[in-house]
Amino acid sequence: MHGHGGYDSDFSDDEHCGESSKRKKRTTEDDLLLQKPFQKEKHGKVAHKQVAEELLDREEARNRRFHLIAMDAYQRHAKFVNDYILYYGGKKEDFRRLG
Repeated sequence: MHGHGGYDSDFSDDEHCGESSKRKKRTTEDDLLLQKPFQKEKHGKVAHKQVAEELLDREEARNRRFHLIAMDAYQRHAKFVNDYILYYGGKKEDFRRLG
């Protein structure tokens, strides 16, 4: 005998498939109801490249600001002069004070 209670039915397998889809739907609805408003979504995917770049740029800017604030005025000036020479070219002698 194939079905429930001694009755044979061709649709007995379909009943169980319908229940599992309802059960899946119910669990996703329950997950949404049980989620706290401040709780972030779970990310199973890799972040978009642009988002990752923006995050990295923000972190680098924060580190750069921290290091610049930690320097005194002379160290900051020397760093900016060296950065200028590296970027635009030239010699350090061009920045010497004329006595």
